[in-house]
Amino acid sequence: MSTLENSTFWDFPLALCEEDLSGVQQYLAALQARGITDFRAYFATHPQALRACIGKMKTVSANRRFLSLVGIDTVGEFQDHIDIFFPPDTYPLFQEVLACLAEGRTEYESEWMFRNRQGQVKHVVFRMVLAPGYEVSFAKAYLSLLDITERKNAEEALRQSELQYRSTIDSIHDYIHVVDADCRLLLVNQSLGDWLKKNRKGYPILGRTVFEVFPFLPQTVRSEYEQVFRTGQILVTEECNEVYGNIIHCETRKIPVRRDGTVSRVITIIRDFTQRKEMEQKLHTSLAEKEILLRELHHRVKNHLEMIGNLLRLPEEYSRQADPARILADCRQRVKTVAMIHDRLYQARDLDEVELSAFLRELAGDIFQSFPASLGQIRLQFQLHPVSVPVDQAICCGIILNELLSNTLQHAFPEQRSGEIQIHLSQKQGLITMVLADDGVGIPKGFYLKSLKSFGLNLVLSLAHQLAAEIKLDASRGTAFTLQFSPRKIAEAASSPE
Repeated sequence: MSTLENSTFWDFPLALCEEDLSGVQQYLAALQARGITDFRAYFATHPQALRACIGKMKTVSANRRFLSLVGIDTVGEFQDHIDIFFPPDTYPLFQEVLACLAEGRTEYESEWMFRNRQGQVKHVVFRMVLAPGYEVSFAKAYLSLLDITERKNAEEALRQSELQYRSTIDSIHDYIHVVDADCRLLLVNQSLGDWLKKNRKGYPILGRTVFEVFPFLPQTVRSEYEQVFRTGQILVTEECNEVYGNIIHCETRKIPVRRDGTVSRVITIIRDFTQRKEMEQKLHTSLAEKEILLRELHHRVKNHLEMIGNLLRLPEEYSRQADPARILADCRQRVKTVAMIHDRLYQARDLDEVELSAFLRELAGDIFQSFPASLGQIRLQFQLHPVSVPVDQAICCGIILNELLSNTLQHAFPEQRSGEIQIHLSQKQGLITMVLADDGVGIPKGFYLKSLKSFGLNLVLSLAHQLAAEIKLDASRGTAFTLQFSPRKIAEAASSPE
């Protein structure tokens, strides 16, 4: 009876078996006789030789733990199904065992994975020892299997957990890092790693303190980490730092990680809200500007309503001999002129100025459409250059154009006479020039502009005075009114010397 076949061996907690490897020794000797010296290379290219050696192994005895681990009931069953213990994916390991035996080594140890008879994956530490006195014949070898399946499963579970944890923090766009009690970096997530590669140019990160890696941090950060390690409480702060020439606003959240009741690490999550801060500042600035503009609009509306009231009151002294319907139409057109200015003003980004050329083109077209009798015979021509003026000046120019163009359409082309009206606008050397000219019947000789008692032309002169403008009349070929003024606000123009 073998020395291993006793009760101590049978009940031993470590899986044990005794193998007769004399057949393996003879096979290796035959290969050596053929001149084979590199057994690793030989077995790597001759898997059939590996299978032959496996078939020459003879299991003499095995204890209870070994049979249970392999999933069999008897030694004979193990011998009959030895290929289960040595599947093809274990060939590299068995190849190493054979190479060690051929080189004269008497011990070998390595980790091994196999599937038992029930198909369960088992991880073991495989150890083979040739019994003393059998170093040449290999007739007695002891095999032991230490089951480390639970440890391997735990390691794999831990590895998967770490991968999941790493994948999770790498998917977060916030900057995340983990430090120990000495504020040394143990881990950084993908976002922070990319930022550091961009700004630190491959500078070593892990193992260095946060103050070495982030030299721009204020000294208060050190005391904050000390507080979290001491109290174990989450700390949230907002910071504004200059980072490589840029002002960065961020929220920093320091979260303690406990081990055995004490804080061993701190997870730091940094959220950059610089863009949000800039947007808030722009919003506050915009709101302040809107409040100022709203007050300005209310002020302008009040002034313009007063202007409309004056425009409606002024025709009273001229109304005795005039057509009431014409007076109402003229007043309606003057009010519409002010309304068109406001319409353009509300659509513009700049509430201080109006693009005059577009406004005059629209206004002239609107006035022209209000005289349907002239549409077929009179052509309206424009030569307008882009000119921007303050709102008050635009209103004056609009009302002046309204009075002159209306007057031209009423009187310059009697008896359905055909003709042309030209409107020019330009700006040169700081002066704006607006011209309204027609080729109509013209004005009688000896006509003096300031001697007229017409409400419309007197209104033109009054508005020209407000603009501090020079107005000229040329009656040599039809009628041409020329207005020249500087692009200033009405208050500035009124206060300047004439």
